[in-house]
Amino acid sequence: MVLLDLLQLDQANMQKKNLHKGWVNWRNYKMSLIKTDKLDKVLVYAHEKDAFENTKTLSFLSNSKTIKFIDLSDTKCKGKVMLGGYHGITLTKCFANEDPRSKGIANT
Repeated sequence: MVLLDLLQLDQANMQKKNLHKGWVNWRNYKMSLIKTDKLDKVLVYAHEKDAFENTKTLSFLSNSKTIKFIDLSDTKCKGKVMLGGYHGITLTKCFANEDPRSKGIANT
């Protein structure tokens, strides 16, 4: 969660066609702080319906050899409002009990 918290931006601003240059610069700065070659055993889960970060905004992490990037967009589980919607999909009972990728958390 630390990695995701580092990157989170105001999603309303990210949806605009003409982003304020300050938002773009701030995100680029945050991304530059992440030294993927120095990370070890990192899991990144992403979902297309996540209101904060999704597979597109986190795609720069998907090519790293030190990060296991898992796209959960095809899960049959639904996000729960109390868990941040699809942002907290890995915290749902459905994901823990029914999605085989949940076992990857303990085995990695």
